[in-house]
Amino acid sequence: MAGIECSKCCSSIRYHGEPNGIQFVVFTDKMWNTVITSTYDKNNEKIHNEWSSPEPYLYRADTIWWDFPKMFQYAWVCPKCGTIILFKNDGIFIESTYAPIENTLDESPNGSSFIVFSDYIWDEITDLSIPTKDIPTRFAPTYSVVANDKYLWVFESASQDNLLKIYERMNE
Repeated sequence: MAGIECSKCCSSIRYHGEPNGIQFVVFTDKMWNTVITSTYDKNNEKIHNEWSSPEPYLYRADTIWWDFPKMFQYAWVCPKCGTIILFKNDGIFIESTYAPIENTLDESPNGSSFIVFSDYIWDEITDLSIPTKDIPTRFAPTYSVVANDKYLWVFESASQDNLLKIYERMNE
């Protein structure tokens, strides 16, 4: 079991490896496109050669580190105050922390675009061993995010038409 203390409300955040709504998997739009259009790598060839399938597969959560190194990040959300903790690509060290603010920010969403999967959806994707090209049609991302060095805008869908919440980067 992994745990950390929320830097805003000091609550204990615990993740035990099973989906519990705490952990999210984050990809830039560009990296996600690379994942779902990738060709075979050695790991996938070894795993799927008995199926004689010409397609790449996203196999399991425990192999994605080797299949797609440094193409995604983990984020945890404090269940008490909603603060987001974004981990570096190693999954161990914190890259940044964002606290929710009122949705009255005058600044329009600007920055890099990301897609985010909840641990429930990610667990289902990585347990099924399906061709990566089938993932976009079978699994919608949980959230779409636009981020810059100060703010995160979290949207309900990839179309970015329903803003859910705005977060401000905390001083680390």
